[in-house]
Parts: sequence; C-alpha cells; structure tokens
Amino acid sequence: MEISGFKYLYARKLRRAMEDGQFMILYDEQYISYTTGEPGIEYVCTHRCRVFSLSESKTHGPSPVKRFVHVLLDDGNFKEKPIIWPNRRGEDGLYLEAAYLNRWYKFHTPIRKGPEDEFASIAAEVFKCRSA
Repeated sequence: MEISGFKYLYARKLRRAMEDGQFMILYDEQYISYTTGEPGIEYVCTHRCRVFSLSESKTHGPSPVKRFVHVLLDDGNFKEKPIIWPNRRGEDGLYLEAAYLNRWYKFHTPIRKGPEDEFASIAAEVFKCRSA
C-alpha cells in the first residue's frame, strides 16, 4: 500500500471506533486560531485506552461525535498532509486533516504511547513503507 492509502485506512478505523459506543469525549476546550482569529474547539477523547485529539475550527459550541463521523465519510474532505505528524507536545502520531462545510477538522492519536491496537498497527505499516 502506498503511504497515502494509510490515510483512508486510518479514517475508516477511526470512524468505526467513533460509532461503536465506546468512543468518549473526555473534555473540550475553546481556542482562538492564531492565523484567523476565529474560535474553535479542541477535544480530548478516548477509545479502549487510546487517546485521540480532535479539533474543529470556526465553532463556538461542541459538536456531537456524529459530525466527526460524517466528516470522515468522504475521502474528498481530506487534505494532503503527512499521515505521521507530531502533536504540540512533539509526540508522533497518526494524523488526518479534513475540510468540511468551511471548517477544518484535525484528528490525531499518539503512536508511541497507547495500546497495541489497530491504530498502532497502521503506524507500524507506515514506518515499514517509509523505510523500504
């Protein structure tokens, strides 16, 4: 599989995790974009001991998980960004960025910390492809 294909695999697995009833938003926090000055919300979520960071631009109030699932349904929403990307704490993770209805959405999960699960497997495969 080409590196770009892992983006779609990550999106599909994340969408399934969000729909299985065990995905929980632990907390959310408003932010102001440094580039646009517009509000947004960052979310810290968990699914089976794995932490996910999500963010949504141009919003004042939290969105239901269903909105994130909907964003992940259309591959045309995804932006050309690397699948492995560090978060603000410098932790490499699976990363996906999407645009939908004039908003930006970001999905990140650290890969060094966390359970050996389907997301860790995707990251391992990406690293194999990079080194080949």
